[in-house]
Amino acid sequence: LAHGQDNGETEDRFRSIGRAIVKCFYEGKRIGSRFAPSLYKYLAHGQDNKLAHSSAMPRGLDDLKRYDPDVGASLEWLLDNSGVEHLGMDFEDVPGEKPQPVNDVNKGSFVRRKIKYMLVGCRVKHLEAIRSGFWQALMDLSPEAAPFLRLLSPMDWSVLLCGEDNLKPADVVAVLEFNGYSPRSLIPKWLPQTILQFSPDNLRRFLIFCTGAPSLPPKSSSSITIVVQYNRASEALPIAHTCFYKLDLPDYPDQDMFVSKLMKAIQECATFDRV
Repeated sequence: LAHGQDNGETEDRFRSIGRAIVKCFYEGKRIGSRFAPSLYKYLAHGQDNKLAHSSAMPRGLDDLKRYDPDVGASLEWLLDNSGVEHLGMDFEDVPGEKPQPVNDVNKGSFVRRKIKYMLVGCRVKHLEAIRSGFWQALMDLSPEAAPFLRLLSPMDWSVLLCGEDNLKPADVVAVLEFNGYSPRSLIPKWLPQTILQFSPDNLRRFLIFCTGAPSLPPKSSSSITIVVQYNRASEALPIAHTCFYKLDLPDYPDQDMFVSKLMKAIQECATFDRV
């Protein structure tokens, strides 16, 4: 989506994008990782989406870093460092905001407003047009099913629409790197075994949980490593750091607990903010 620009595109053109997404959905064709994660959140929730408000900064910052890595990294630096009042930044740097110098006390509010503007505010007409075309096409396709499809989460839509058809469990296992586990730990054995038994949808859920994307990058373009980091034995759920492709995985004492915790994390924790 153009950053605050029309580029001659009409709202009808953007509505046609929404209809095209539904066509791919109907025909069972994956569209790959061509859209930012924030689009699926907008398709599912519109301006009720957390990104359209100021309460979900960690998740919104993660989404912004995927859409614009440079701006996302600069805002993250702003949060992690003190003395920002010397940078000469002001809230009016975000269109629509009143003049107010940014300092260490209010920088969190500034970052939230900046994220909201970049992911939603500067392109809301285009997002609304895509969403309108998307849901109208679903209604035209199946008036009976459309209300139930509104119950799907952004992650559900990402799993249904994205990823490559030929994604193989072995390819995912091949990018795992275990760090900190003792030779006695069975986690390095259990995790590959479990992934090899995943259904295609659970495989995509695992990748979304760990990396934020439902597929691996093409081998011709880049490669990634998912670092599986040792955490001491506990009953806590695994924690994913999507920006770093890192999975904090406790050294569970038995395989049943391991599988239960992992499946709960990848299937249910998508409704919460990841780190």
